[in-house]
Amino acid sequence: MIDEIDTLFCHQKTWVNTLPVCRGKGLCEKDNGGCSHSCLSINDATVECRCPRGMTLDTDGKTCIKPIPKTLCRSLAGCSCASIDDNQYSCTCPKGAKCLLLRGPPKLYVEPQGPYEVPPGGNINITCSAVAYPFPDIYWQRGDERVHNIPSKIGTVKNEQILIIKELFKNAEFTCHANNSMGKVERTVKVIITGPGSAPVLRGALSGRTTIQIRWDPPHVINRPITSYTVYYTNNGNQPIKNWQKLEVKEPNHQATIENLRPNTPYYIRLRANDQMGPGRLGNPASVTTLRPDLNIQLKFLSAARPLVTIEQGEELFVAPLKPFELGCNISRADPVPVVTWQHK
Repeated sequence: MIDEIDTLFCHQKTWVNTLPVCRGKGLCEKDNGGCSHSCLSINDATVECRCPRGMTLDTDGKTCIKPIPKTLCRSLAGCSCASIDDNQYSCTCPKGAKCLLLRGPPKLYVEPQGPYEVPPGGNINITCSAVAYPFPDIYWQRGDERVHNIPSKIGTVKNEQILIIKELFKNAEFTCHANNSMGKVERTVKVIITGPGSAPVLRGALSGRTTIQIRWDPPHVINRPITSYTVYYTNNGNQPIKNWQKLEVKEPNHQATIENLRPNTPYYIRLRANDQMGPGRLGNPASVTTLRPDLNIQLKFLSAARPLVTIEQGEELFVAPLKPFELGCNISRADPVPVVTWQHK
């Protein structure tokens, strides 16, 4: 350290002192030993250059530079970034992890990786991250419709969007878009539903004393060709579906006869369609009562009566768009037992 304290200068009619000047010793005396920052002369034989905290020596061993992370950033959640130069930014993220952010068009990352397969009516979350500088705008889109995304808070940057899919019944494609002033990029994912998206439509049920004949139409929502149908039945509708008896029917048959039933007993029936990837949606239960024993045949024919039909939900039912609903049809005072069908006008 040298200080020209004995030398005064006149500046704007005022005497001023010179500031102290740092001058190295030994090999560091000339041009700071070639070091950009600190220079250490070791026994006047060799020079060692050192850097302040937050910087590191470049490959020339003399110039201090800001360290450049080797890993590219995949997500900037919770990270803080500092400029290395006009095109590179060093980011420090949670748990001390460091990554490199580059100036340019966005890079897209989707987690988890595919394939994306969910059962009918199932849920899945897919996260799309976009990293670049300038920070990109990012959003999900289904067809021509932009999916509702979580907005960014004021003063923050949103570098990822989570696609939240609930109750999906049909195969669908979703596209993640990201763009900034340097370019744009997109990634499309396909969500596969592992079964028919709706249940078969029960069209009729004819009960005998120990049998019930049923017929149905295929589901309205089909993701692949139907391979078979499963008919579940029980006289105890409160037990779980795994404890119900079942009958397998191959496509293209759309009717079946359930045999070996008890006379004069209410049975509950549910239908399900299957394809090559798995089972579909389970239909709502329908109640059918088998006929009384032969002892009552004479009496039944003598006391024939027209059926009385009532709808449990009343004459009018208000349903929100795209929401499922149930209708219950009760038949009473019918003798002989009628065939029950639904008809859409």
